This record gives sequence, C-alpha cells and structure tokens, in this order.
Amino acid sequence: MRTAMKWSLLSLMMVVLVGCQSQQARTDVVVLRPLAGTYYRGDGLGYNVSLDLRPDGSYDAKWRGCLGVYGTARGQWSHDGEQIVLSPKEETDMMTGHLRRLDVARHEGSVILLPSDDREFYDMHGASRYSCFQRTETLK
Repeated sequence: MRTAMKWSLLSLMMVVLVGCQSQQARTDVVVLRPLAGTYYRGDGLGYNVSLDLRPDGSYDAKWRGCLGVYGTARGQWSHDGEQIVLSPKEETDMMTGHLRRLDVARHEGSVILLPSDDREFYDMHGASRYSCFQRTETLK
C-alpha cells in the first residue's frame, strides 16, 4: 500500500512539474512573439546583416557583402527589459563576437533594434538602414 501511494505521489509531482515547464515555454513564446521577425541593417555594399529572430527563441544572422558571405551566427535570443540578448551557439568569421545586445526602440510606430555598442551612430544620425536593424517589411 505504501509503495502504491509513493508512486502515486511521485506521478502527481511529475505531472505538476511538466505542466510548469510547458507553461513557462508558452509564456516565453508569447513574450518573444511581438519582437520576432526578420531584420536588416546595412549600407548596401560591404556591410549587410540580416537577423532572423524566431518566436521559439532561436535566431540566425548572416553578414553579406560584395564579395559574398562574411560570416554567420546562430543561437538563442531572449528579451531582457529594453534589450535583446543574443547567445550564440555557433559563429563564423566576421560574425564572431559581432552581435550580443540590441536595444529595443520604436521609430515611426515600428520596432527597431540598436546595437548596444554602437548607439552613438544612431543618436547622431537617426534611423536609417545603416544605423539600426529594421524589420524587412518596413524598411525605408
């Protein structure tokens, strides 16, 4: 009898724990979804970075230039207050160490992402394809 009760209690605990983990995953996706999308920042020549933030918390980034692909990165992303934190699992060439934190801002009603280590350029010149990441569907 005691063994059956222990197994029942253990089974109940497992159901509760799995339910909590599933709820956390759903909550994370709901929080990330508004920022998820494909973004671009570049000068149209040697610096063209596309960033795909997926609702499941994964991302891919690719730096292209006139000579081809200069580097790639992929990993996980999270939203931490007013910043997006990129945690790469794989980086190649010029993307190694390139993107880690992006400040979330709004410009003309759209979300833009500002590289945290390059805010001065945006502050000096305003929103442009080169100064900030913009969603590809709203590029100007």
